[in-house]
Amino acid sequence: MKYEIWKIIIVFVSSWAFCFFLTPLFRKLGKHFSITDRSLRGKPAKGEVPLLGGWALYLPFTFLIFFLIPPSSQRNAFLLGSGLMVLLGFVDDLYDIKPWIKLLFQIGIIAMTIYIGNIEITFVSNPFNTGKYIYINEPFAFLITLLWVVAITNALNLVDGLDGLASGLSIISLIAFSLLGIIMKRSETLLLYITILIGSNIGFLRYNFPPASIFLGDAGSLFLGFTLGIITVLGTFKTATVVSLMVPILILGIPILDTVFAVVRRTIEGKNIFRADTAHIHHRLLDLGFTERQSVDLIYIVSIILNVIAVLFRNINIVILFLLYAIVGTSMFFFLYRGFFKRNKSIVKNNRK
Repeated sequence: MKYEIWKIIIVFVSSWAFCFFLTPLFRKLGKHFSITDRSLRGKPAKGEVPLLGGWALYLPFTFLIFFLIPPSSQRNAFLLGSGLMVLLGFVDDLYDIKPWIKLLFQIGIIAMTIYIGNIEITFVSNPFNTGKYIYINEPFAFLITLLWVVAITNALNLVDGLDGLASGLSIISLIAFSLLGIIMKRSETLLLYITILIGSNIGFLRYNFPPASIFLGDAGSLFLGFTLGIITVLGTFKTATVVSLMVPILILGIPILDTVFAVVRRTIEGKNIFRADTAHIHHRLLDLGFTERQSVDLIYIVSIILNVIAVLFRNINIVILFLLYAIVGTSMFFFLYRGFFKRNKSIVKNNRK
């Protein structure tokens, strides 16, 4: 498939500029209306940091898609679902909704999106027989897609704990998905979705990188997770050429591993799996003595490595990719959770203030 490179470049620059110049406006609005991390959540450590960054990402996405991509049930469902997800996150930022209620609304929004847009995982590559497919019939296609998008949405939401982390990881993953899309000749529409998100995230990261002057808020992290979840379905599962089942899992490796660790940890400790804690991967790095900037950079590096492997070895046997994933996960577990690292106590103390 031939892509109109000029269009992709213009879309990238437009989304970057749109978000770059919108973000300061939402930063001012957040301060003016006291929609900040301290005002709403009682977290004085970083001062009055506005929580409206998600809107600066959402508006360029909606505006550009509305005017650039022809109307279709898929496009309309994507726009409707992303808008409702941003609203849900915004209400959570304002009123701190109970986790199980927020999850129910997420399920409803995602179910509606995949139903209206016919966005389903209908077949995947056979992990043990290269070139063969496993076809998924209803209602299992709908249920599997629903579970996948809900999982990715919440994985991005959970990993949004340090300045620049969620946006940076999203950029890395989106670049990998764009490369896969070009290699496997995906539709230009999918590439435009991805390009808009990359451009807007880069524009936003200028203000969100440590030390952040504006946060994504739940509106932003839920929006990013939702859009990434939908893009993985459109880009790696719902076409005639299907990559290895493990590829999207590797691309989104850090958020997925962090979510798995969180669920297992809270279950073992007998805690509510929906209750937030301070034992995520980024918290562990702070406890090990890394500064916030170092922690973010280290997570970026690991994510880049996983993404490069996923793109280069996209058709490799799933057993090998699973073993690789297991090695990375086990290494991170012992490094982060078993204390196989000398702690810098002075930095740890400062990180915990």
